[in-house]
Amino acid sequence: MQRSPLTGCGGAVGYRRGVAAPDQSGRSGGGKPGRPVDVTKAFALWLASVVVSLVGQLIAYPAASATVRDAVRQGAESSDTPIGPAELETITRVGLALGVVFIVLLAAVWVLIGFKMRAGRNWARILITVLTVLGVISMLTTANGFSSLAAIVSLVENLLAIAVVVYMYRSESSAYFSRPKSGPGKNST
Repeated sequence: MQRSPLTGCGGAVGYRRGVAAPDQSGRSGGGKPGRPVDVTKAFALWLASVVVSLVGQLIAYPAASATVRDAVRQGAESSDTPIGPAELETITRVGLALGVVFIVLLAAVWVLIGFKMRAGRNWARILITVLTVLGVISMLTTANGFSSLAAIVSLVENLLAIAVVVYMYRSESSAYFSRPKSGPGKNST
């Protein structure tokens, strides 16, 4: 064990033996001082929503494969362009790969928005709210009774997003988002 210059022994670095660590009871989010617990909860729920969305995409992947293959086949037939089975499979795989890349990039953007929300950026809170409203509207207009696994996943994803919005607009959270920002990125709100 290495000896600490402050303690003279192998104890915690930075604190003298017998002296308590500084009081951290005022920390309210487990992260950044002044961040409400509700914002931290909203962030965790937002990340969970992104994960559920990715799981939903994985569940939908086999159906997407058939849909892309049929669309390519119909497009070739309608334009009187002969297409062989090998070409059909290649075009389908490329289309699906591009779809996966798009989904991963979109998930990365959603995560970035979550980090900005956690940092107190009001524009991120507003964007998450708008995305949630659009997601709920989409779910309600396209769900056919929540009998399929994809519909249930969509319901869970939207319930998580609604909880995020509720946590973001509670009184402590609203104060957190409306306070002036400090530091080098203060103009990026």
